[in-house]
Formats: sequence, structure tokens, C-alpha cells
Amino acid sequence: MDDATMRGTNRRSALRRVFGVGAAAFALPLIDRAGLPLINEAAAQGGFTGAGKDQSDLLFIKSSEVPSIPMAEWDDEKAATGPNRIAEGKANVDTAPANASRYEARTFAYPTGTIRVLTWKKGAPVNHQITFETEIFVVSGSVTVNPIRGLPGKPTKLSTGDAMFMPTGTIVNPKPTEETVLLTFLVNTAGPNPKGTIMRAKEAKVGPLRLEWLENGKEMGASAEKPDEMKKAPKDAIRLVTTRYQFDGNSIRYASLKKGAGHTSTYDNKRVDVLIYIAKGRLRRKEGDQTVELVAGDTTREKLGNAGWWEAVEDSVFISTDAPVRANPDAKAKA
Repeated sequence: MDDATMRGTNRRSALRRVFGVGAAAFALPLIDRAGLPLINEAAAQGGFTGAGKDQSDLLFIKSSEVPSIPMAEWDDEKAATGPNRIAEGKANVDTAPANASRYEARTFAYPTGTIRVLTWKKGAPVNHQITFETEIFVVSGSVTVNPIRGLPGKPTKLSTGDAMFMPTGTIVNPKPTEETVLLTFLVNTAGPNPKGTIMRAKEAKVGPLRLEWLENGKEMGASAEKPDEMKKAPKDAIRLVTTRYQFDGNSIRYASLKKGAGHTSTYDNKRVDVLIYIAKGRLRRKEGDQTVELVAGDTTREKLGNAGWWEAVEDSVFISTDAPVRANPDAKAKA
């Protein structure tokens, strides 16, 4: 899929307007490069509503607190306003055509961005038109991304571990052989004119192994870049490896943590908000003055200005991205 298909000038402008007034305006209509609505029956899939009143300090949203919303999508070639159709909620999904793509959507809305998890059962056909998502990560399954009708580009296949930045098009798989899970982010970027990108798992940069542990109450760390320091680590030290998908002004980080007796080093977040999805395992997280245990499916936000740490209660994986409030043309991305 070429860069022209991956991005849309009007689409980026709409997203900037959203973030210029905060993350509560996610229901703005999405416009493609031809100026035509991309979605007809619903302004935004899955209820992108943003964080509510008095939620500027919202730090944790657990999966158990978020309803799983039934969704359906299908094509109606006879429709005068465009072929894509969307149904939300059980009553509406029940009336969708028998061949519609049916899935469940969970939306985690934070003040500076939104995490959305889309899940298709094994064997359920996948058909999802990309709308407001700015980043997509394939947690499991394989799909094909087709360009928007009438625009140039070729179908592109994505597999587990692949990612998209500033994507457009329709994600499909008529006959999946496994469960399909897409992790999507609606966040901004530090780049002034972000360029759409597809990055394969094999292309992402794997960082060095890092060990972290507590020694007499003191936080200790060592990197594989310095083998002599690694020898000092106890056997039960946390083992952390981060894989980075670097994009134009933002990135997705895939972090694997092995169970450890200590916790990762305390840090002071002086850079930007970060949104995090727990993909596997169980972690203890301190953020500001709150300490919470998180399991697979939960989410959290590293808030700008807060200090915090992680503890791996069991082998775990989390996936994160930055969530700047608005694009800064003068900023150099440090994602």
C-alpha cells in the first residue's frame, strides 16, 4: 500500500481538530481525501466518547469495567451513500445480514487518547473499515488491508505482530483460521505532517535485554550491552526486552517482562502521556499515588508529571504508545 493511500490530508486535519479541543470530540465525521464521508450509519465506531467530566486524572481502566459491545460490518453495494454499513449493540447486530462480520469492541477512553480492542472469534469473517484509528497493532490473526475504493494502492497482508501508522482502508479476512484481535489507538503525533507507515514485526527494532532488581531496598539495573554488569543480577531479577515500532512522530512499544522479585526502576515522566494495554500476564503498577494490579486486557496511562514503577507478578507483555495532547511542529519525536 503506497503512502498516498496510507494517509489522508483531510483525515489528519480532522484528527488535529479533535485533539485541539481535547479527546471528548471523537464523534466528528471522518472525511476521506475526496471529501466524502467514510462512515454513514455511525459517526464513529464503538462509541469514541473520550473521558468524561472530572476525569483528567484518570490513570487506570480495567477490562472488567468496560462493556464489550457487539458490532457488525458489511458491504451493501446497492446503497447510495457508500457500501460500508455498521451496526452497534446486540439489537442492531441481530438484524444485520447473516454474512456480516461480527465482533466485540472494548473502548478505553483517556483524556489524551483512546485504546480500542476489536476481537473476532475463530472462524468469524473480518471486515472492518478503518475510521479514526491512528495506530493499529495485530495482536493475533492475519488480515488483508484493502485501499479505499477509488484510490490507488494494493492489498497488503498483515500478520501477528505487524503494525500500521496513520492507516486507511478496509481490514478483511473472509476465512480466518484463528481468533483475530486488533489493538487500535487514537492518539496524536509529535510530527507536523505524519507519514503513513506499515511496519512488520521483523522490521521493528528489538532493544537489548535489561535486568532490574532490588538489592537491600535499592533499585538496580543492568543491560546486555554491558555483560559484566549482568553477572551481578540475581536469578529472580526482572528480565525486560522492548521492541520498538518507530513511526513519524510516535511509536508502538512491545515490552516483554519475565517474572521478577524486584520492580523496574522508579522514573519521573517528564516527556509525554503514554497509553498502555496489558496483552499478557499480571503486573503491579504504581502511577502517581495509586498502586493497582493489572491483568491481560486491562489498560493504564502514564501521566505526564507522574512518577511510577512496574512489578512483574508473572511473565507479562504490555503494548504502549505516546499520547501527546496536540502535534508540535517544532518538536523532535523522542518516542
